[in-house]
Amino acid sequence: MRIEKYIVHKGWQGFGDRLQCLSYAVSISKACSRSLIVDWNDRIWSHDEKGFYDYFRFEGIQQPRKRVPDNASVHPSFWQGILEKQCDDWCHNIKDWLELRLDLLPPEDVWVLGSVGFRRWDFNQLVHHLHMKQPVARAIREHLKQFDPSVPVVHLRGTDKAFSEEVWQRLRQSAPVAQIVSDDLRLVNRWLKESPDSIVLTDTLVASEGGGHLLPSDQLPKTKYEMNIRLLADFLILGKAKQAYGLVEDSSFFEMARLFGSCGGFEKVYEASL
Repeated sequence: MRIEKYIVHKGWQGFGDRLQCLSYAVSISKACSRSLIVDWNDRIWSHDEKGFYDYFRFEGIQQPRKRVPDNASVHPSFWQGILEKQCDDWCHNIKDWLELRLDLLPPEDVWVLGSVGFRRWDFNQLVHHLHMKQPVARAIREHLKQFDPSVPVVHLRGTDKAFSEEVWQRLRQSAPVAQIVSDDLRLVNRWLKESPDSIVLTDTLVASEGGGHLLPSDQLPKTKYEMNIRLLADFLILGKAKQAYGLVEDSSFFEMARLFGSCGGFEKVYEASL
């Protein structure tokens, strides 16, 4: 019997980064006939022993027949014997040790793809295989009832990203009245002061120097599950909107949402799961 080979995707940081790396892992799984394992059991995403597979499922992707054997060989070798280790900020300090070198065609049983460093994404392929779990899609549907695709959506990414006053004023001119998705209570309050007819869609705003996803659970305005559902709803809204504008140009959340929407992700990943 053929020995099973694996590609393990370790999640870290924001949802845009995760989707980029997930897309790359899907491509590797298909191209190299490796069983895909998605490990998002890090402190940013997971909660109550729930992780990626409590929110999503795959179709048409090779899934593991059994758990990875303890004696399986692993590339990069950093992960040998510690496949259960969860990613955290330390990943950025040793990212060279975590690099997955596919150009070397490593023979190891397990390839580990982290969320730091090089990645390649193909959302046209990803949206054909990724689906939301039905309870998740139905929970998101409740959040989408306020959303009007014909009204411009503005993504006020603040907290850990800098922007200039010129950029703010240009955004205000582009969408003087808008639907707002954000992670920053202070930016939302400023927008509403200048544009009181705008509508705030996000109900999980935080007033902190970092994004809400980085806060410990006891400092969140909602449960981690509710925060994740709201994040997914905001992502879909940005992808579905006819017009969407971002305050921060290099926000991967905004960029990936727009790409996800243009590839039919709203219909194939979300609506198909209802």
